[in-house]
Formats: sequence, C-alpha cells, structure tokens
Amino acid sequence: MHWINFPLLTIMIWSGLRIYWADTRDPYGFGIGLIGWHWFDFLPDAVNETLGLDRKLARGMAFHFTFGWFFALNGIAYGIYLWRTGLWRRLAPGRKALGDALIVVAHDLYLGRLIKRPLPEQGQYNAAQRITYALVLLMGLVALLTGFAIYKPTGLGLLTTLFGGYEVARTIHFFVTIGFIAFFVIHVLQVARSGWRNFYSMVTGFEKVDDPTTALPAEVGAVPDASVDLATYGGRTRRSVLTGVVAAAGAAFGWRWVQNRPLSNRIPDVLRQGHEFNEALWRPLSANRTAPTFARSASSMMRVNGRIGLESPIRLEGWQMTVLGPDGSELGTHTLDDIRALPKVEFTAEHKCVEGWSHIVTWGGARFSDLAALYADELSSGASSERPSDFVSLETPDGEYYVGIDIESMLNPQMLLAYELQGEPLTEEHGAPLRLATPNKYGIKCLKRIGTVQFTNDQPTDYWFERGYDWYAQL
Repeated sequence: MHWINFPLLTIMIWSGLRIYWADTRDPYGFGIGLIGWHWFDFLPDAVNETLGLDRKLARGMAFHFTFGWFFALNGIAYGIYLWRTGLWRRLAPGRKALGDALIVVAHDLYLGRLIKRPLPEQGQYNAAQRITYALVLLMGLVALLTGFAIYKPTGLGLLTTLFGGYEVARTIHFFVTIGFIAFFVIHVLQVARSGWRNFYSMVTGFEKVDDPTTALPAEVGAVPDASVDLATYGGRTRRSVLTGVVAAAGAAFGWRWVQNRPLSNRIPDVLRQGHEFNEALWRPLSANRTAPTFARSASSMMRVNGRIGLESPIRLEGWQMTVLGPDGSELGTHTLDDIRALPKVEFTAEHKCVEGWSHIVTWGGARFSDLAALYADELSSGASSERPSDFVSLETPDGEYYVGIDIESMLNPQMLLAYELQGEPLTEEHGAPLRLATPNKYGIKCLKRIGTVQFTNDQPTDYWFERGYDWYAQL
C-alpha cells in the first residue's frame, strides 16, 4: 500500500504547491527579510519554474480537488488495514518513546559519546521511527481535515471554526505539506546512511537475518516477528520490487494519460469531470448555507484585484442595468437609485480569492433575491419562459467579463448587489456603481460593474470556467 501512498502524496503536494504559489506575489510571504530588505524567498523564481508553479493555478486546483478523493480513500483503507492486521502496534510509540527517540537522534548525529547513553533496544522500528511514522499518519489526517476546512469553509463551517478559521486552517494545511516534504527528504537520507540492507528491509517490509533461529520470538498476543531467513527474503524482495516497479509504471502511465486527455475548457476532461463530481456532491450541503459574519471592526478596505471588464470608459451618472428573460427579451432596466430603493442590507464577511488570499470586508447593498422578486410573475407565469429559470448570467457593460451562477446560490440572502464597500460608495476600481458580492463563492464570481443580468434555463458560460476553473466555485 506504500506504493500507492507515494504517487498520490506526490500529486497532492505538487498540485498543492501550484495552488499556494500560483500567484507570483506570494500571498503567504514566506521568506526572510530584515530592516526593509527582502533577502530570501522560500520558493524563488527558478524553483517555481522548475516545478511548474508559475501561474498554473486552474490545473493545480483541478488536480488537487480531484485526486484529493483518492488520497482520502487510500488513507482510510490504509488505516483499516493497520487496524485489522494489528500492525499499528509496530508504529504506536510506547511510554518511553520520547526519551529513547532523543537518544537515537543523538547517535544519528554522532553525539553518542557526549550523552554517554547506549542505544536503546530496537525492534523493527526504533523509538524515533515510531514517533515519526505515527506523526506522518497524524499529518495525513490533519491534511485531510484542514483540506476540507479550506475547500468548503461555508458548507463545513463547524470544521473550519474548529481549526481557528479559514486562514489558520490554510496555514496549518501548508505547513503539513512542508512537513511531508521534509519527512521524505530526511527519510531518503536516513535510508541511504543506513545502507542497502536497510533499504531492502524498507522495500519488503521484512528484516533480513542470516540465521533465522536467532530471531526473537514474538510475545504472547503481540504481532509476530517480522524477521525472515535469507532464502525466504530473496523471494519477498523480488516480489516487492516488482510490485513497486508496476506501481511506479502505473502511476507514470496514469499521469501521462490524464495530461494527454482532450481538453475541456483548458483542463483535461477527466479533471473537468472531477469538478462536476464535486459540484454534484457538495451542492445539496452548501447551496443554502450562509457564510460566517464578523464584527464590523474586523473589516478593512480590500485591495483592488482584477480590472477585466473595467477598461472601457463609462459615464457612471448615466449607468443602467438591463434585466433579460430566458428568451433574451428585455424585462426591465434599473438605475442605481432603483437598486437603492430596495431594502438595504449590510454585513461583514470574508472575501476569498482563488489566488490564496482572503480579506474580511463590509458590503452594503440590496439582496439579489429582492431584485428577482420584482420579476417573479414574468419568470413563473410563462410570459418569458415555460418554466422558471435555473441559472443567472451577469456581464459587465462591455461584455469582457461574465459569470454564470445557479439560481439557488443567487437567491441566497448573502448574494448582494453591492453599491457600498466599507460604508462608502464603490470606487471605479472596485466596480462602481454596482457589483456582485459573493461570500459563498470564490471572488472569481464577484463580478464588478454589472451591466446585464439574464435569467436563463441553460447553464451559461463563465469567464474563468473557460480558463480551466470550477464553474460552481462554491465555498
């Protein structure tokens, strides 16, 4: 099962790093600086380019959110295997494990003469290995839970809260990823240091002994001793190596197969199907949930991010928003005063960007559901359509930026036609005079400067969907 763990973990780490460092501005700021000078980047540009981390965010997210299920299922299967076979006893640290582990580490660092303590008794795994392997299993569980906490912070709000909030959970998830990388590097170095005999034992899962009669018998009720004689060892080594070769070849073939699949909106079609599977799975859980709100004092002005659809000049004083029915007919037009005449709503929520940053901000405006209520008769009576619309499409006045959102999400009470940000009218950079606030979806759905709203029965296209992202984008 280790042969399955390794390629899956490699894919998850690779795609995870694509997500964390897809924004070249490094939203997490992991580096070293002093007195205003930035001296060191955790992943400099050369490393980003070598690892393929340079702005490959959409594909990284698609891999991560699709193969995350295989990682989870394999981890569950491995946990059940350890429990059913009793092999967990070999990994569970004993009461003296910490003290013994420190002695083992001291000897590994050639400090045995200084501490003047002999190596403690070692079985298949010494105390340091037991603690490390137990921590790796725990890290896998934490990676899975924090992954869900930041993937669906609204749908799984309680889990996100238990980890201290979205940003804390995301930071923990990142450091667990770095922990996996550190474990892999140190593990390989330790195996190389211990020699080929130890490497063979790691591959086969059995310890080779020259004389099987010298192997210590297992205690009553304990897991049988894992030592085997030379004759048996050779056969098991060959089978284990063959298994590893087949697993590695299968992983390489599967990787190339996925990468060479036909593209569906700039990502392989199997990854697009992964997005669609996740949408079908999570929609019943998250569609009607509201995002956590915060005290107004926790918010501040959000940075300007993205100007697509704002380049064309527009006279704000003459702005109007057009509402279309499913057949394309015009249902009405609205000025900003019309939107202001609807009941005003104000709340403070966390805006989350796919680039890896979030910001607590206060929105003010009218619920989209209140606007939709103005056209309830037209949308349900059959005047414009034989049935109510299932989706909503929104565009900027110049048509350069456009989003498609399911009607359930649009009718969520937090889906806002926002005309205020931090209690002030929107600036042009933030989408004046009217934009969409989407605390339950990633910011890619947060359309600036709404020009047209259309109710439609067919799933509309979406600017970032066409560029490889998840159409649903629900949190």
